[in-house]
Amino acid sequence: MSLSVPARPSRPGSRRWALLVVGLAALLAVGVVSAAFVVQSTSGRAGGVQSGLAFLTHWQQTGVVSSTTPTPVPGALSTVVTAPTRLAAASGSYRMNAATAGHEAVEWIFSESVGGTVNQEIEIQFVVEYAVGAGTDSTSGSVYVESQAAAIAGSLTFDVYWDAGAALGITFVSESEISQACSAVGTCP
Repeated sequence: MSLSVPARPSRPGSRRWALLVVGLAALLAVGVVSAAFVVQSTSGRAGGVQSGLAFLTHWQQTGVVSSTTPTPVPGALSTVVTAPTRLAAASGSYRMNAATAGHEAVEWIFSESVGGTVNQEIEIQFVVEYAVGAGTDSTSGSVYVESQAAAIAGSLTFDVYWDAGAALGITFVSESEISQACSAVGTCP
């Protein structure tokens, strides 16, 4: 005599739900494998611009890409809150850390538009997660910029680089950037 277990009745739509879940998981896995550093309309896990309760309308992150440190290596941004780097009166490039031309880098693109406050300090906080071989690591920090002493006549673009420290073998996993206005030059939240 053998015992048999009756088949579990299927619920309508449960098979479709299971296929949808499997399909979404596969799609996410392919997206992660094929493009480890993906930027959509905003950056990584977090990104944006804040100034207490007021939105910084004249300083915007307009893009972020996986890049390389350019030649010549751009000048460094200040990491000292009481000594911010004065932004040039023309578009240009800066770096956040020690850099070597040709190294892999994360490049943030910022736009400064006409009408912004002069002599305003902005703190840029960043986090970069990256992989080297099977290991992952992250770095974070803040840099400080100060807007021009005189109003700008036209919109400016600034490329800001974080150098990964190697020419090859780095996979950028995620990044985030948040800019906020300081209450006064030398005094940031």
